[in-house]
Amino acid sequence: MDSAQRKEIGKWGRDLIISVIIVPAILAYFEMSPLVIIAGGFASLAILSTWEKWESIKANGQLKIAVGIAYVVIILGGGYWYFSAGHSFEVPKFACLNLDARCSPPQPAAPIDTRIIVPADPSYLSQLAAVSAEGVEIYIGKWIRVSGSILTSGKNCDPGPECTLGANLSYPRGIHVTFDYDKWANIIATTPPGTVLNMLCQVKRLEPFEFYGENCEIVP
Repeated sequence: MDSAQRKEIGKWGRDLIISVIIVPAILAYFEMSPLVIIAGGFASLAILSTWEKWESIKANGQLKIAVGIAYVVIILGGGYWYFSAGHSFEVPKFACLNLDARCSPPQPAAPIDTRIIVPADPSYLSQLAAVSAEGVEIYIGKWIRVSGSILTSGKNCDPGPECTLGANLSYPRGIHVTFDYDKWANIIATTPPGTVLNMLCQVKRLEPFEFYGENCEIVP
C-alpha cells in the first residue's frame, strides 16, 4: 500500500468519524429524533465522501462492508439505548403536516371544576333561613344556580382592591348577587332590560327571605 492509498484511507477514517460519531452526537445533544440523527449521519457522509473516493481505494469492497456493518451496529445500538431509556419515537418537525397527533404540542389539561353545586332554588334557601338559621349554614360557600332578570346594579370597590358589580334581581325578589366588575360589567350593561340571565353564584350568606350570592358568573 503506497502513501497515496494510506492518505486516502486516512481521509475516509476522518469522514467516518465525523459522519458516524460527531454529527449524530451533536444532533443527539439537541434532542433530535432518531430519524433526524440517522439522516444527518448519512447526509454528512454523502457530503464528505463521493463515489470517486470509494472507487479510488483498491480495498473498497472490504471498506464498504466494514463501514456498513459499523453504521448498522451504531444505529441499532443507539436505537436500543434510546428506546430502552423510555423514550418514544418522535416525528421530526420538518415532516409534520399537522396530520399526526405527535406533531402537535401537548395541550394543557382542562382544569377540574371542584365547586360543589347545590341542586336547590335560592328562594327556597332564603325561606329556609327564616325557619332555621342553623339549618342553612351548610350551604354557605357552596354554589347554586340562579335565574332572573336584573333590576338594579352598581359598582362597589369597598374594601378593594378589586371592584365588584352588585345586582338585585327584579324576580324573584330578595335575590342579591355580585360579579367581578372587570369581567362582567360590560356584558350586564349591554343586556336588554328584562332579560332572564342564568347565573352560577357562590352562597355568601342567607337571611330570612334574602339570598346573597358572590363570585357570580353568567352561564348558558
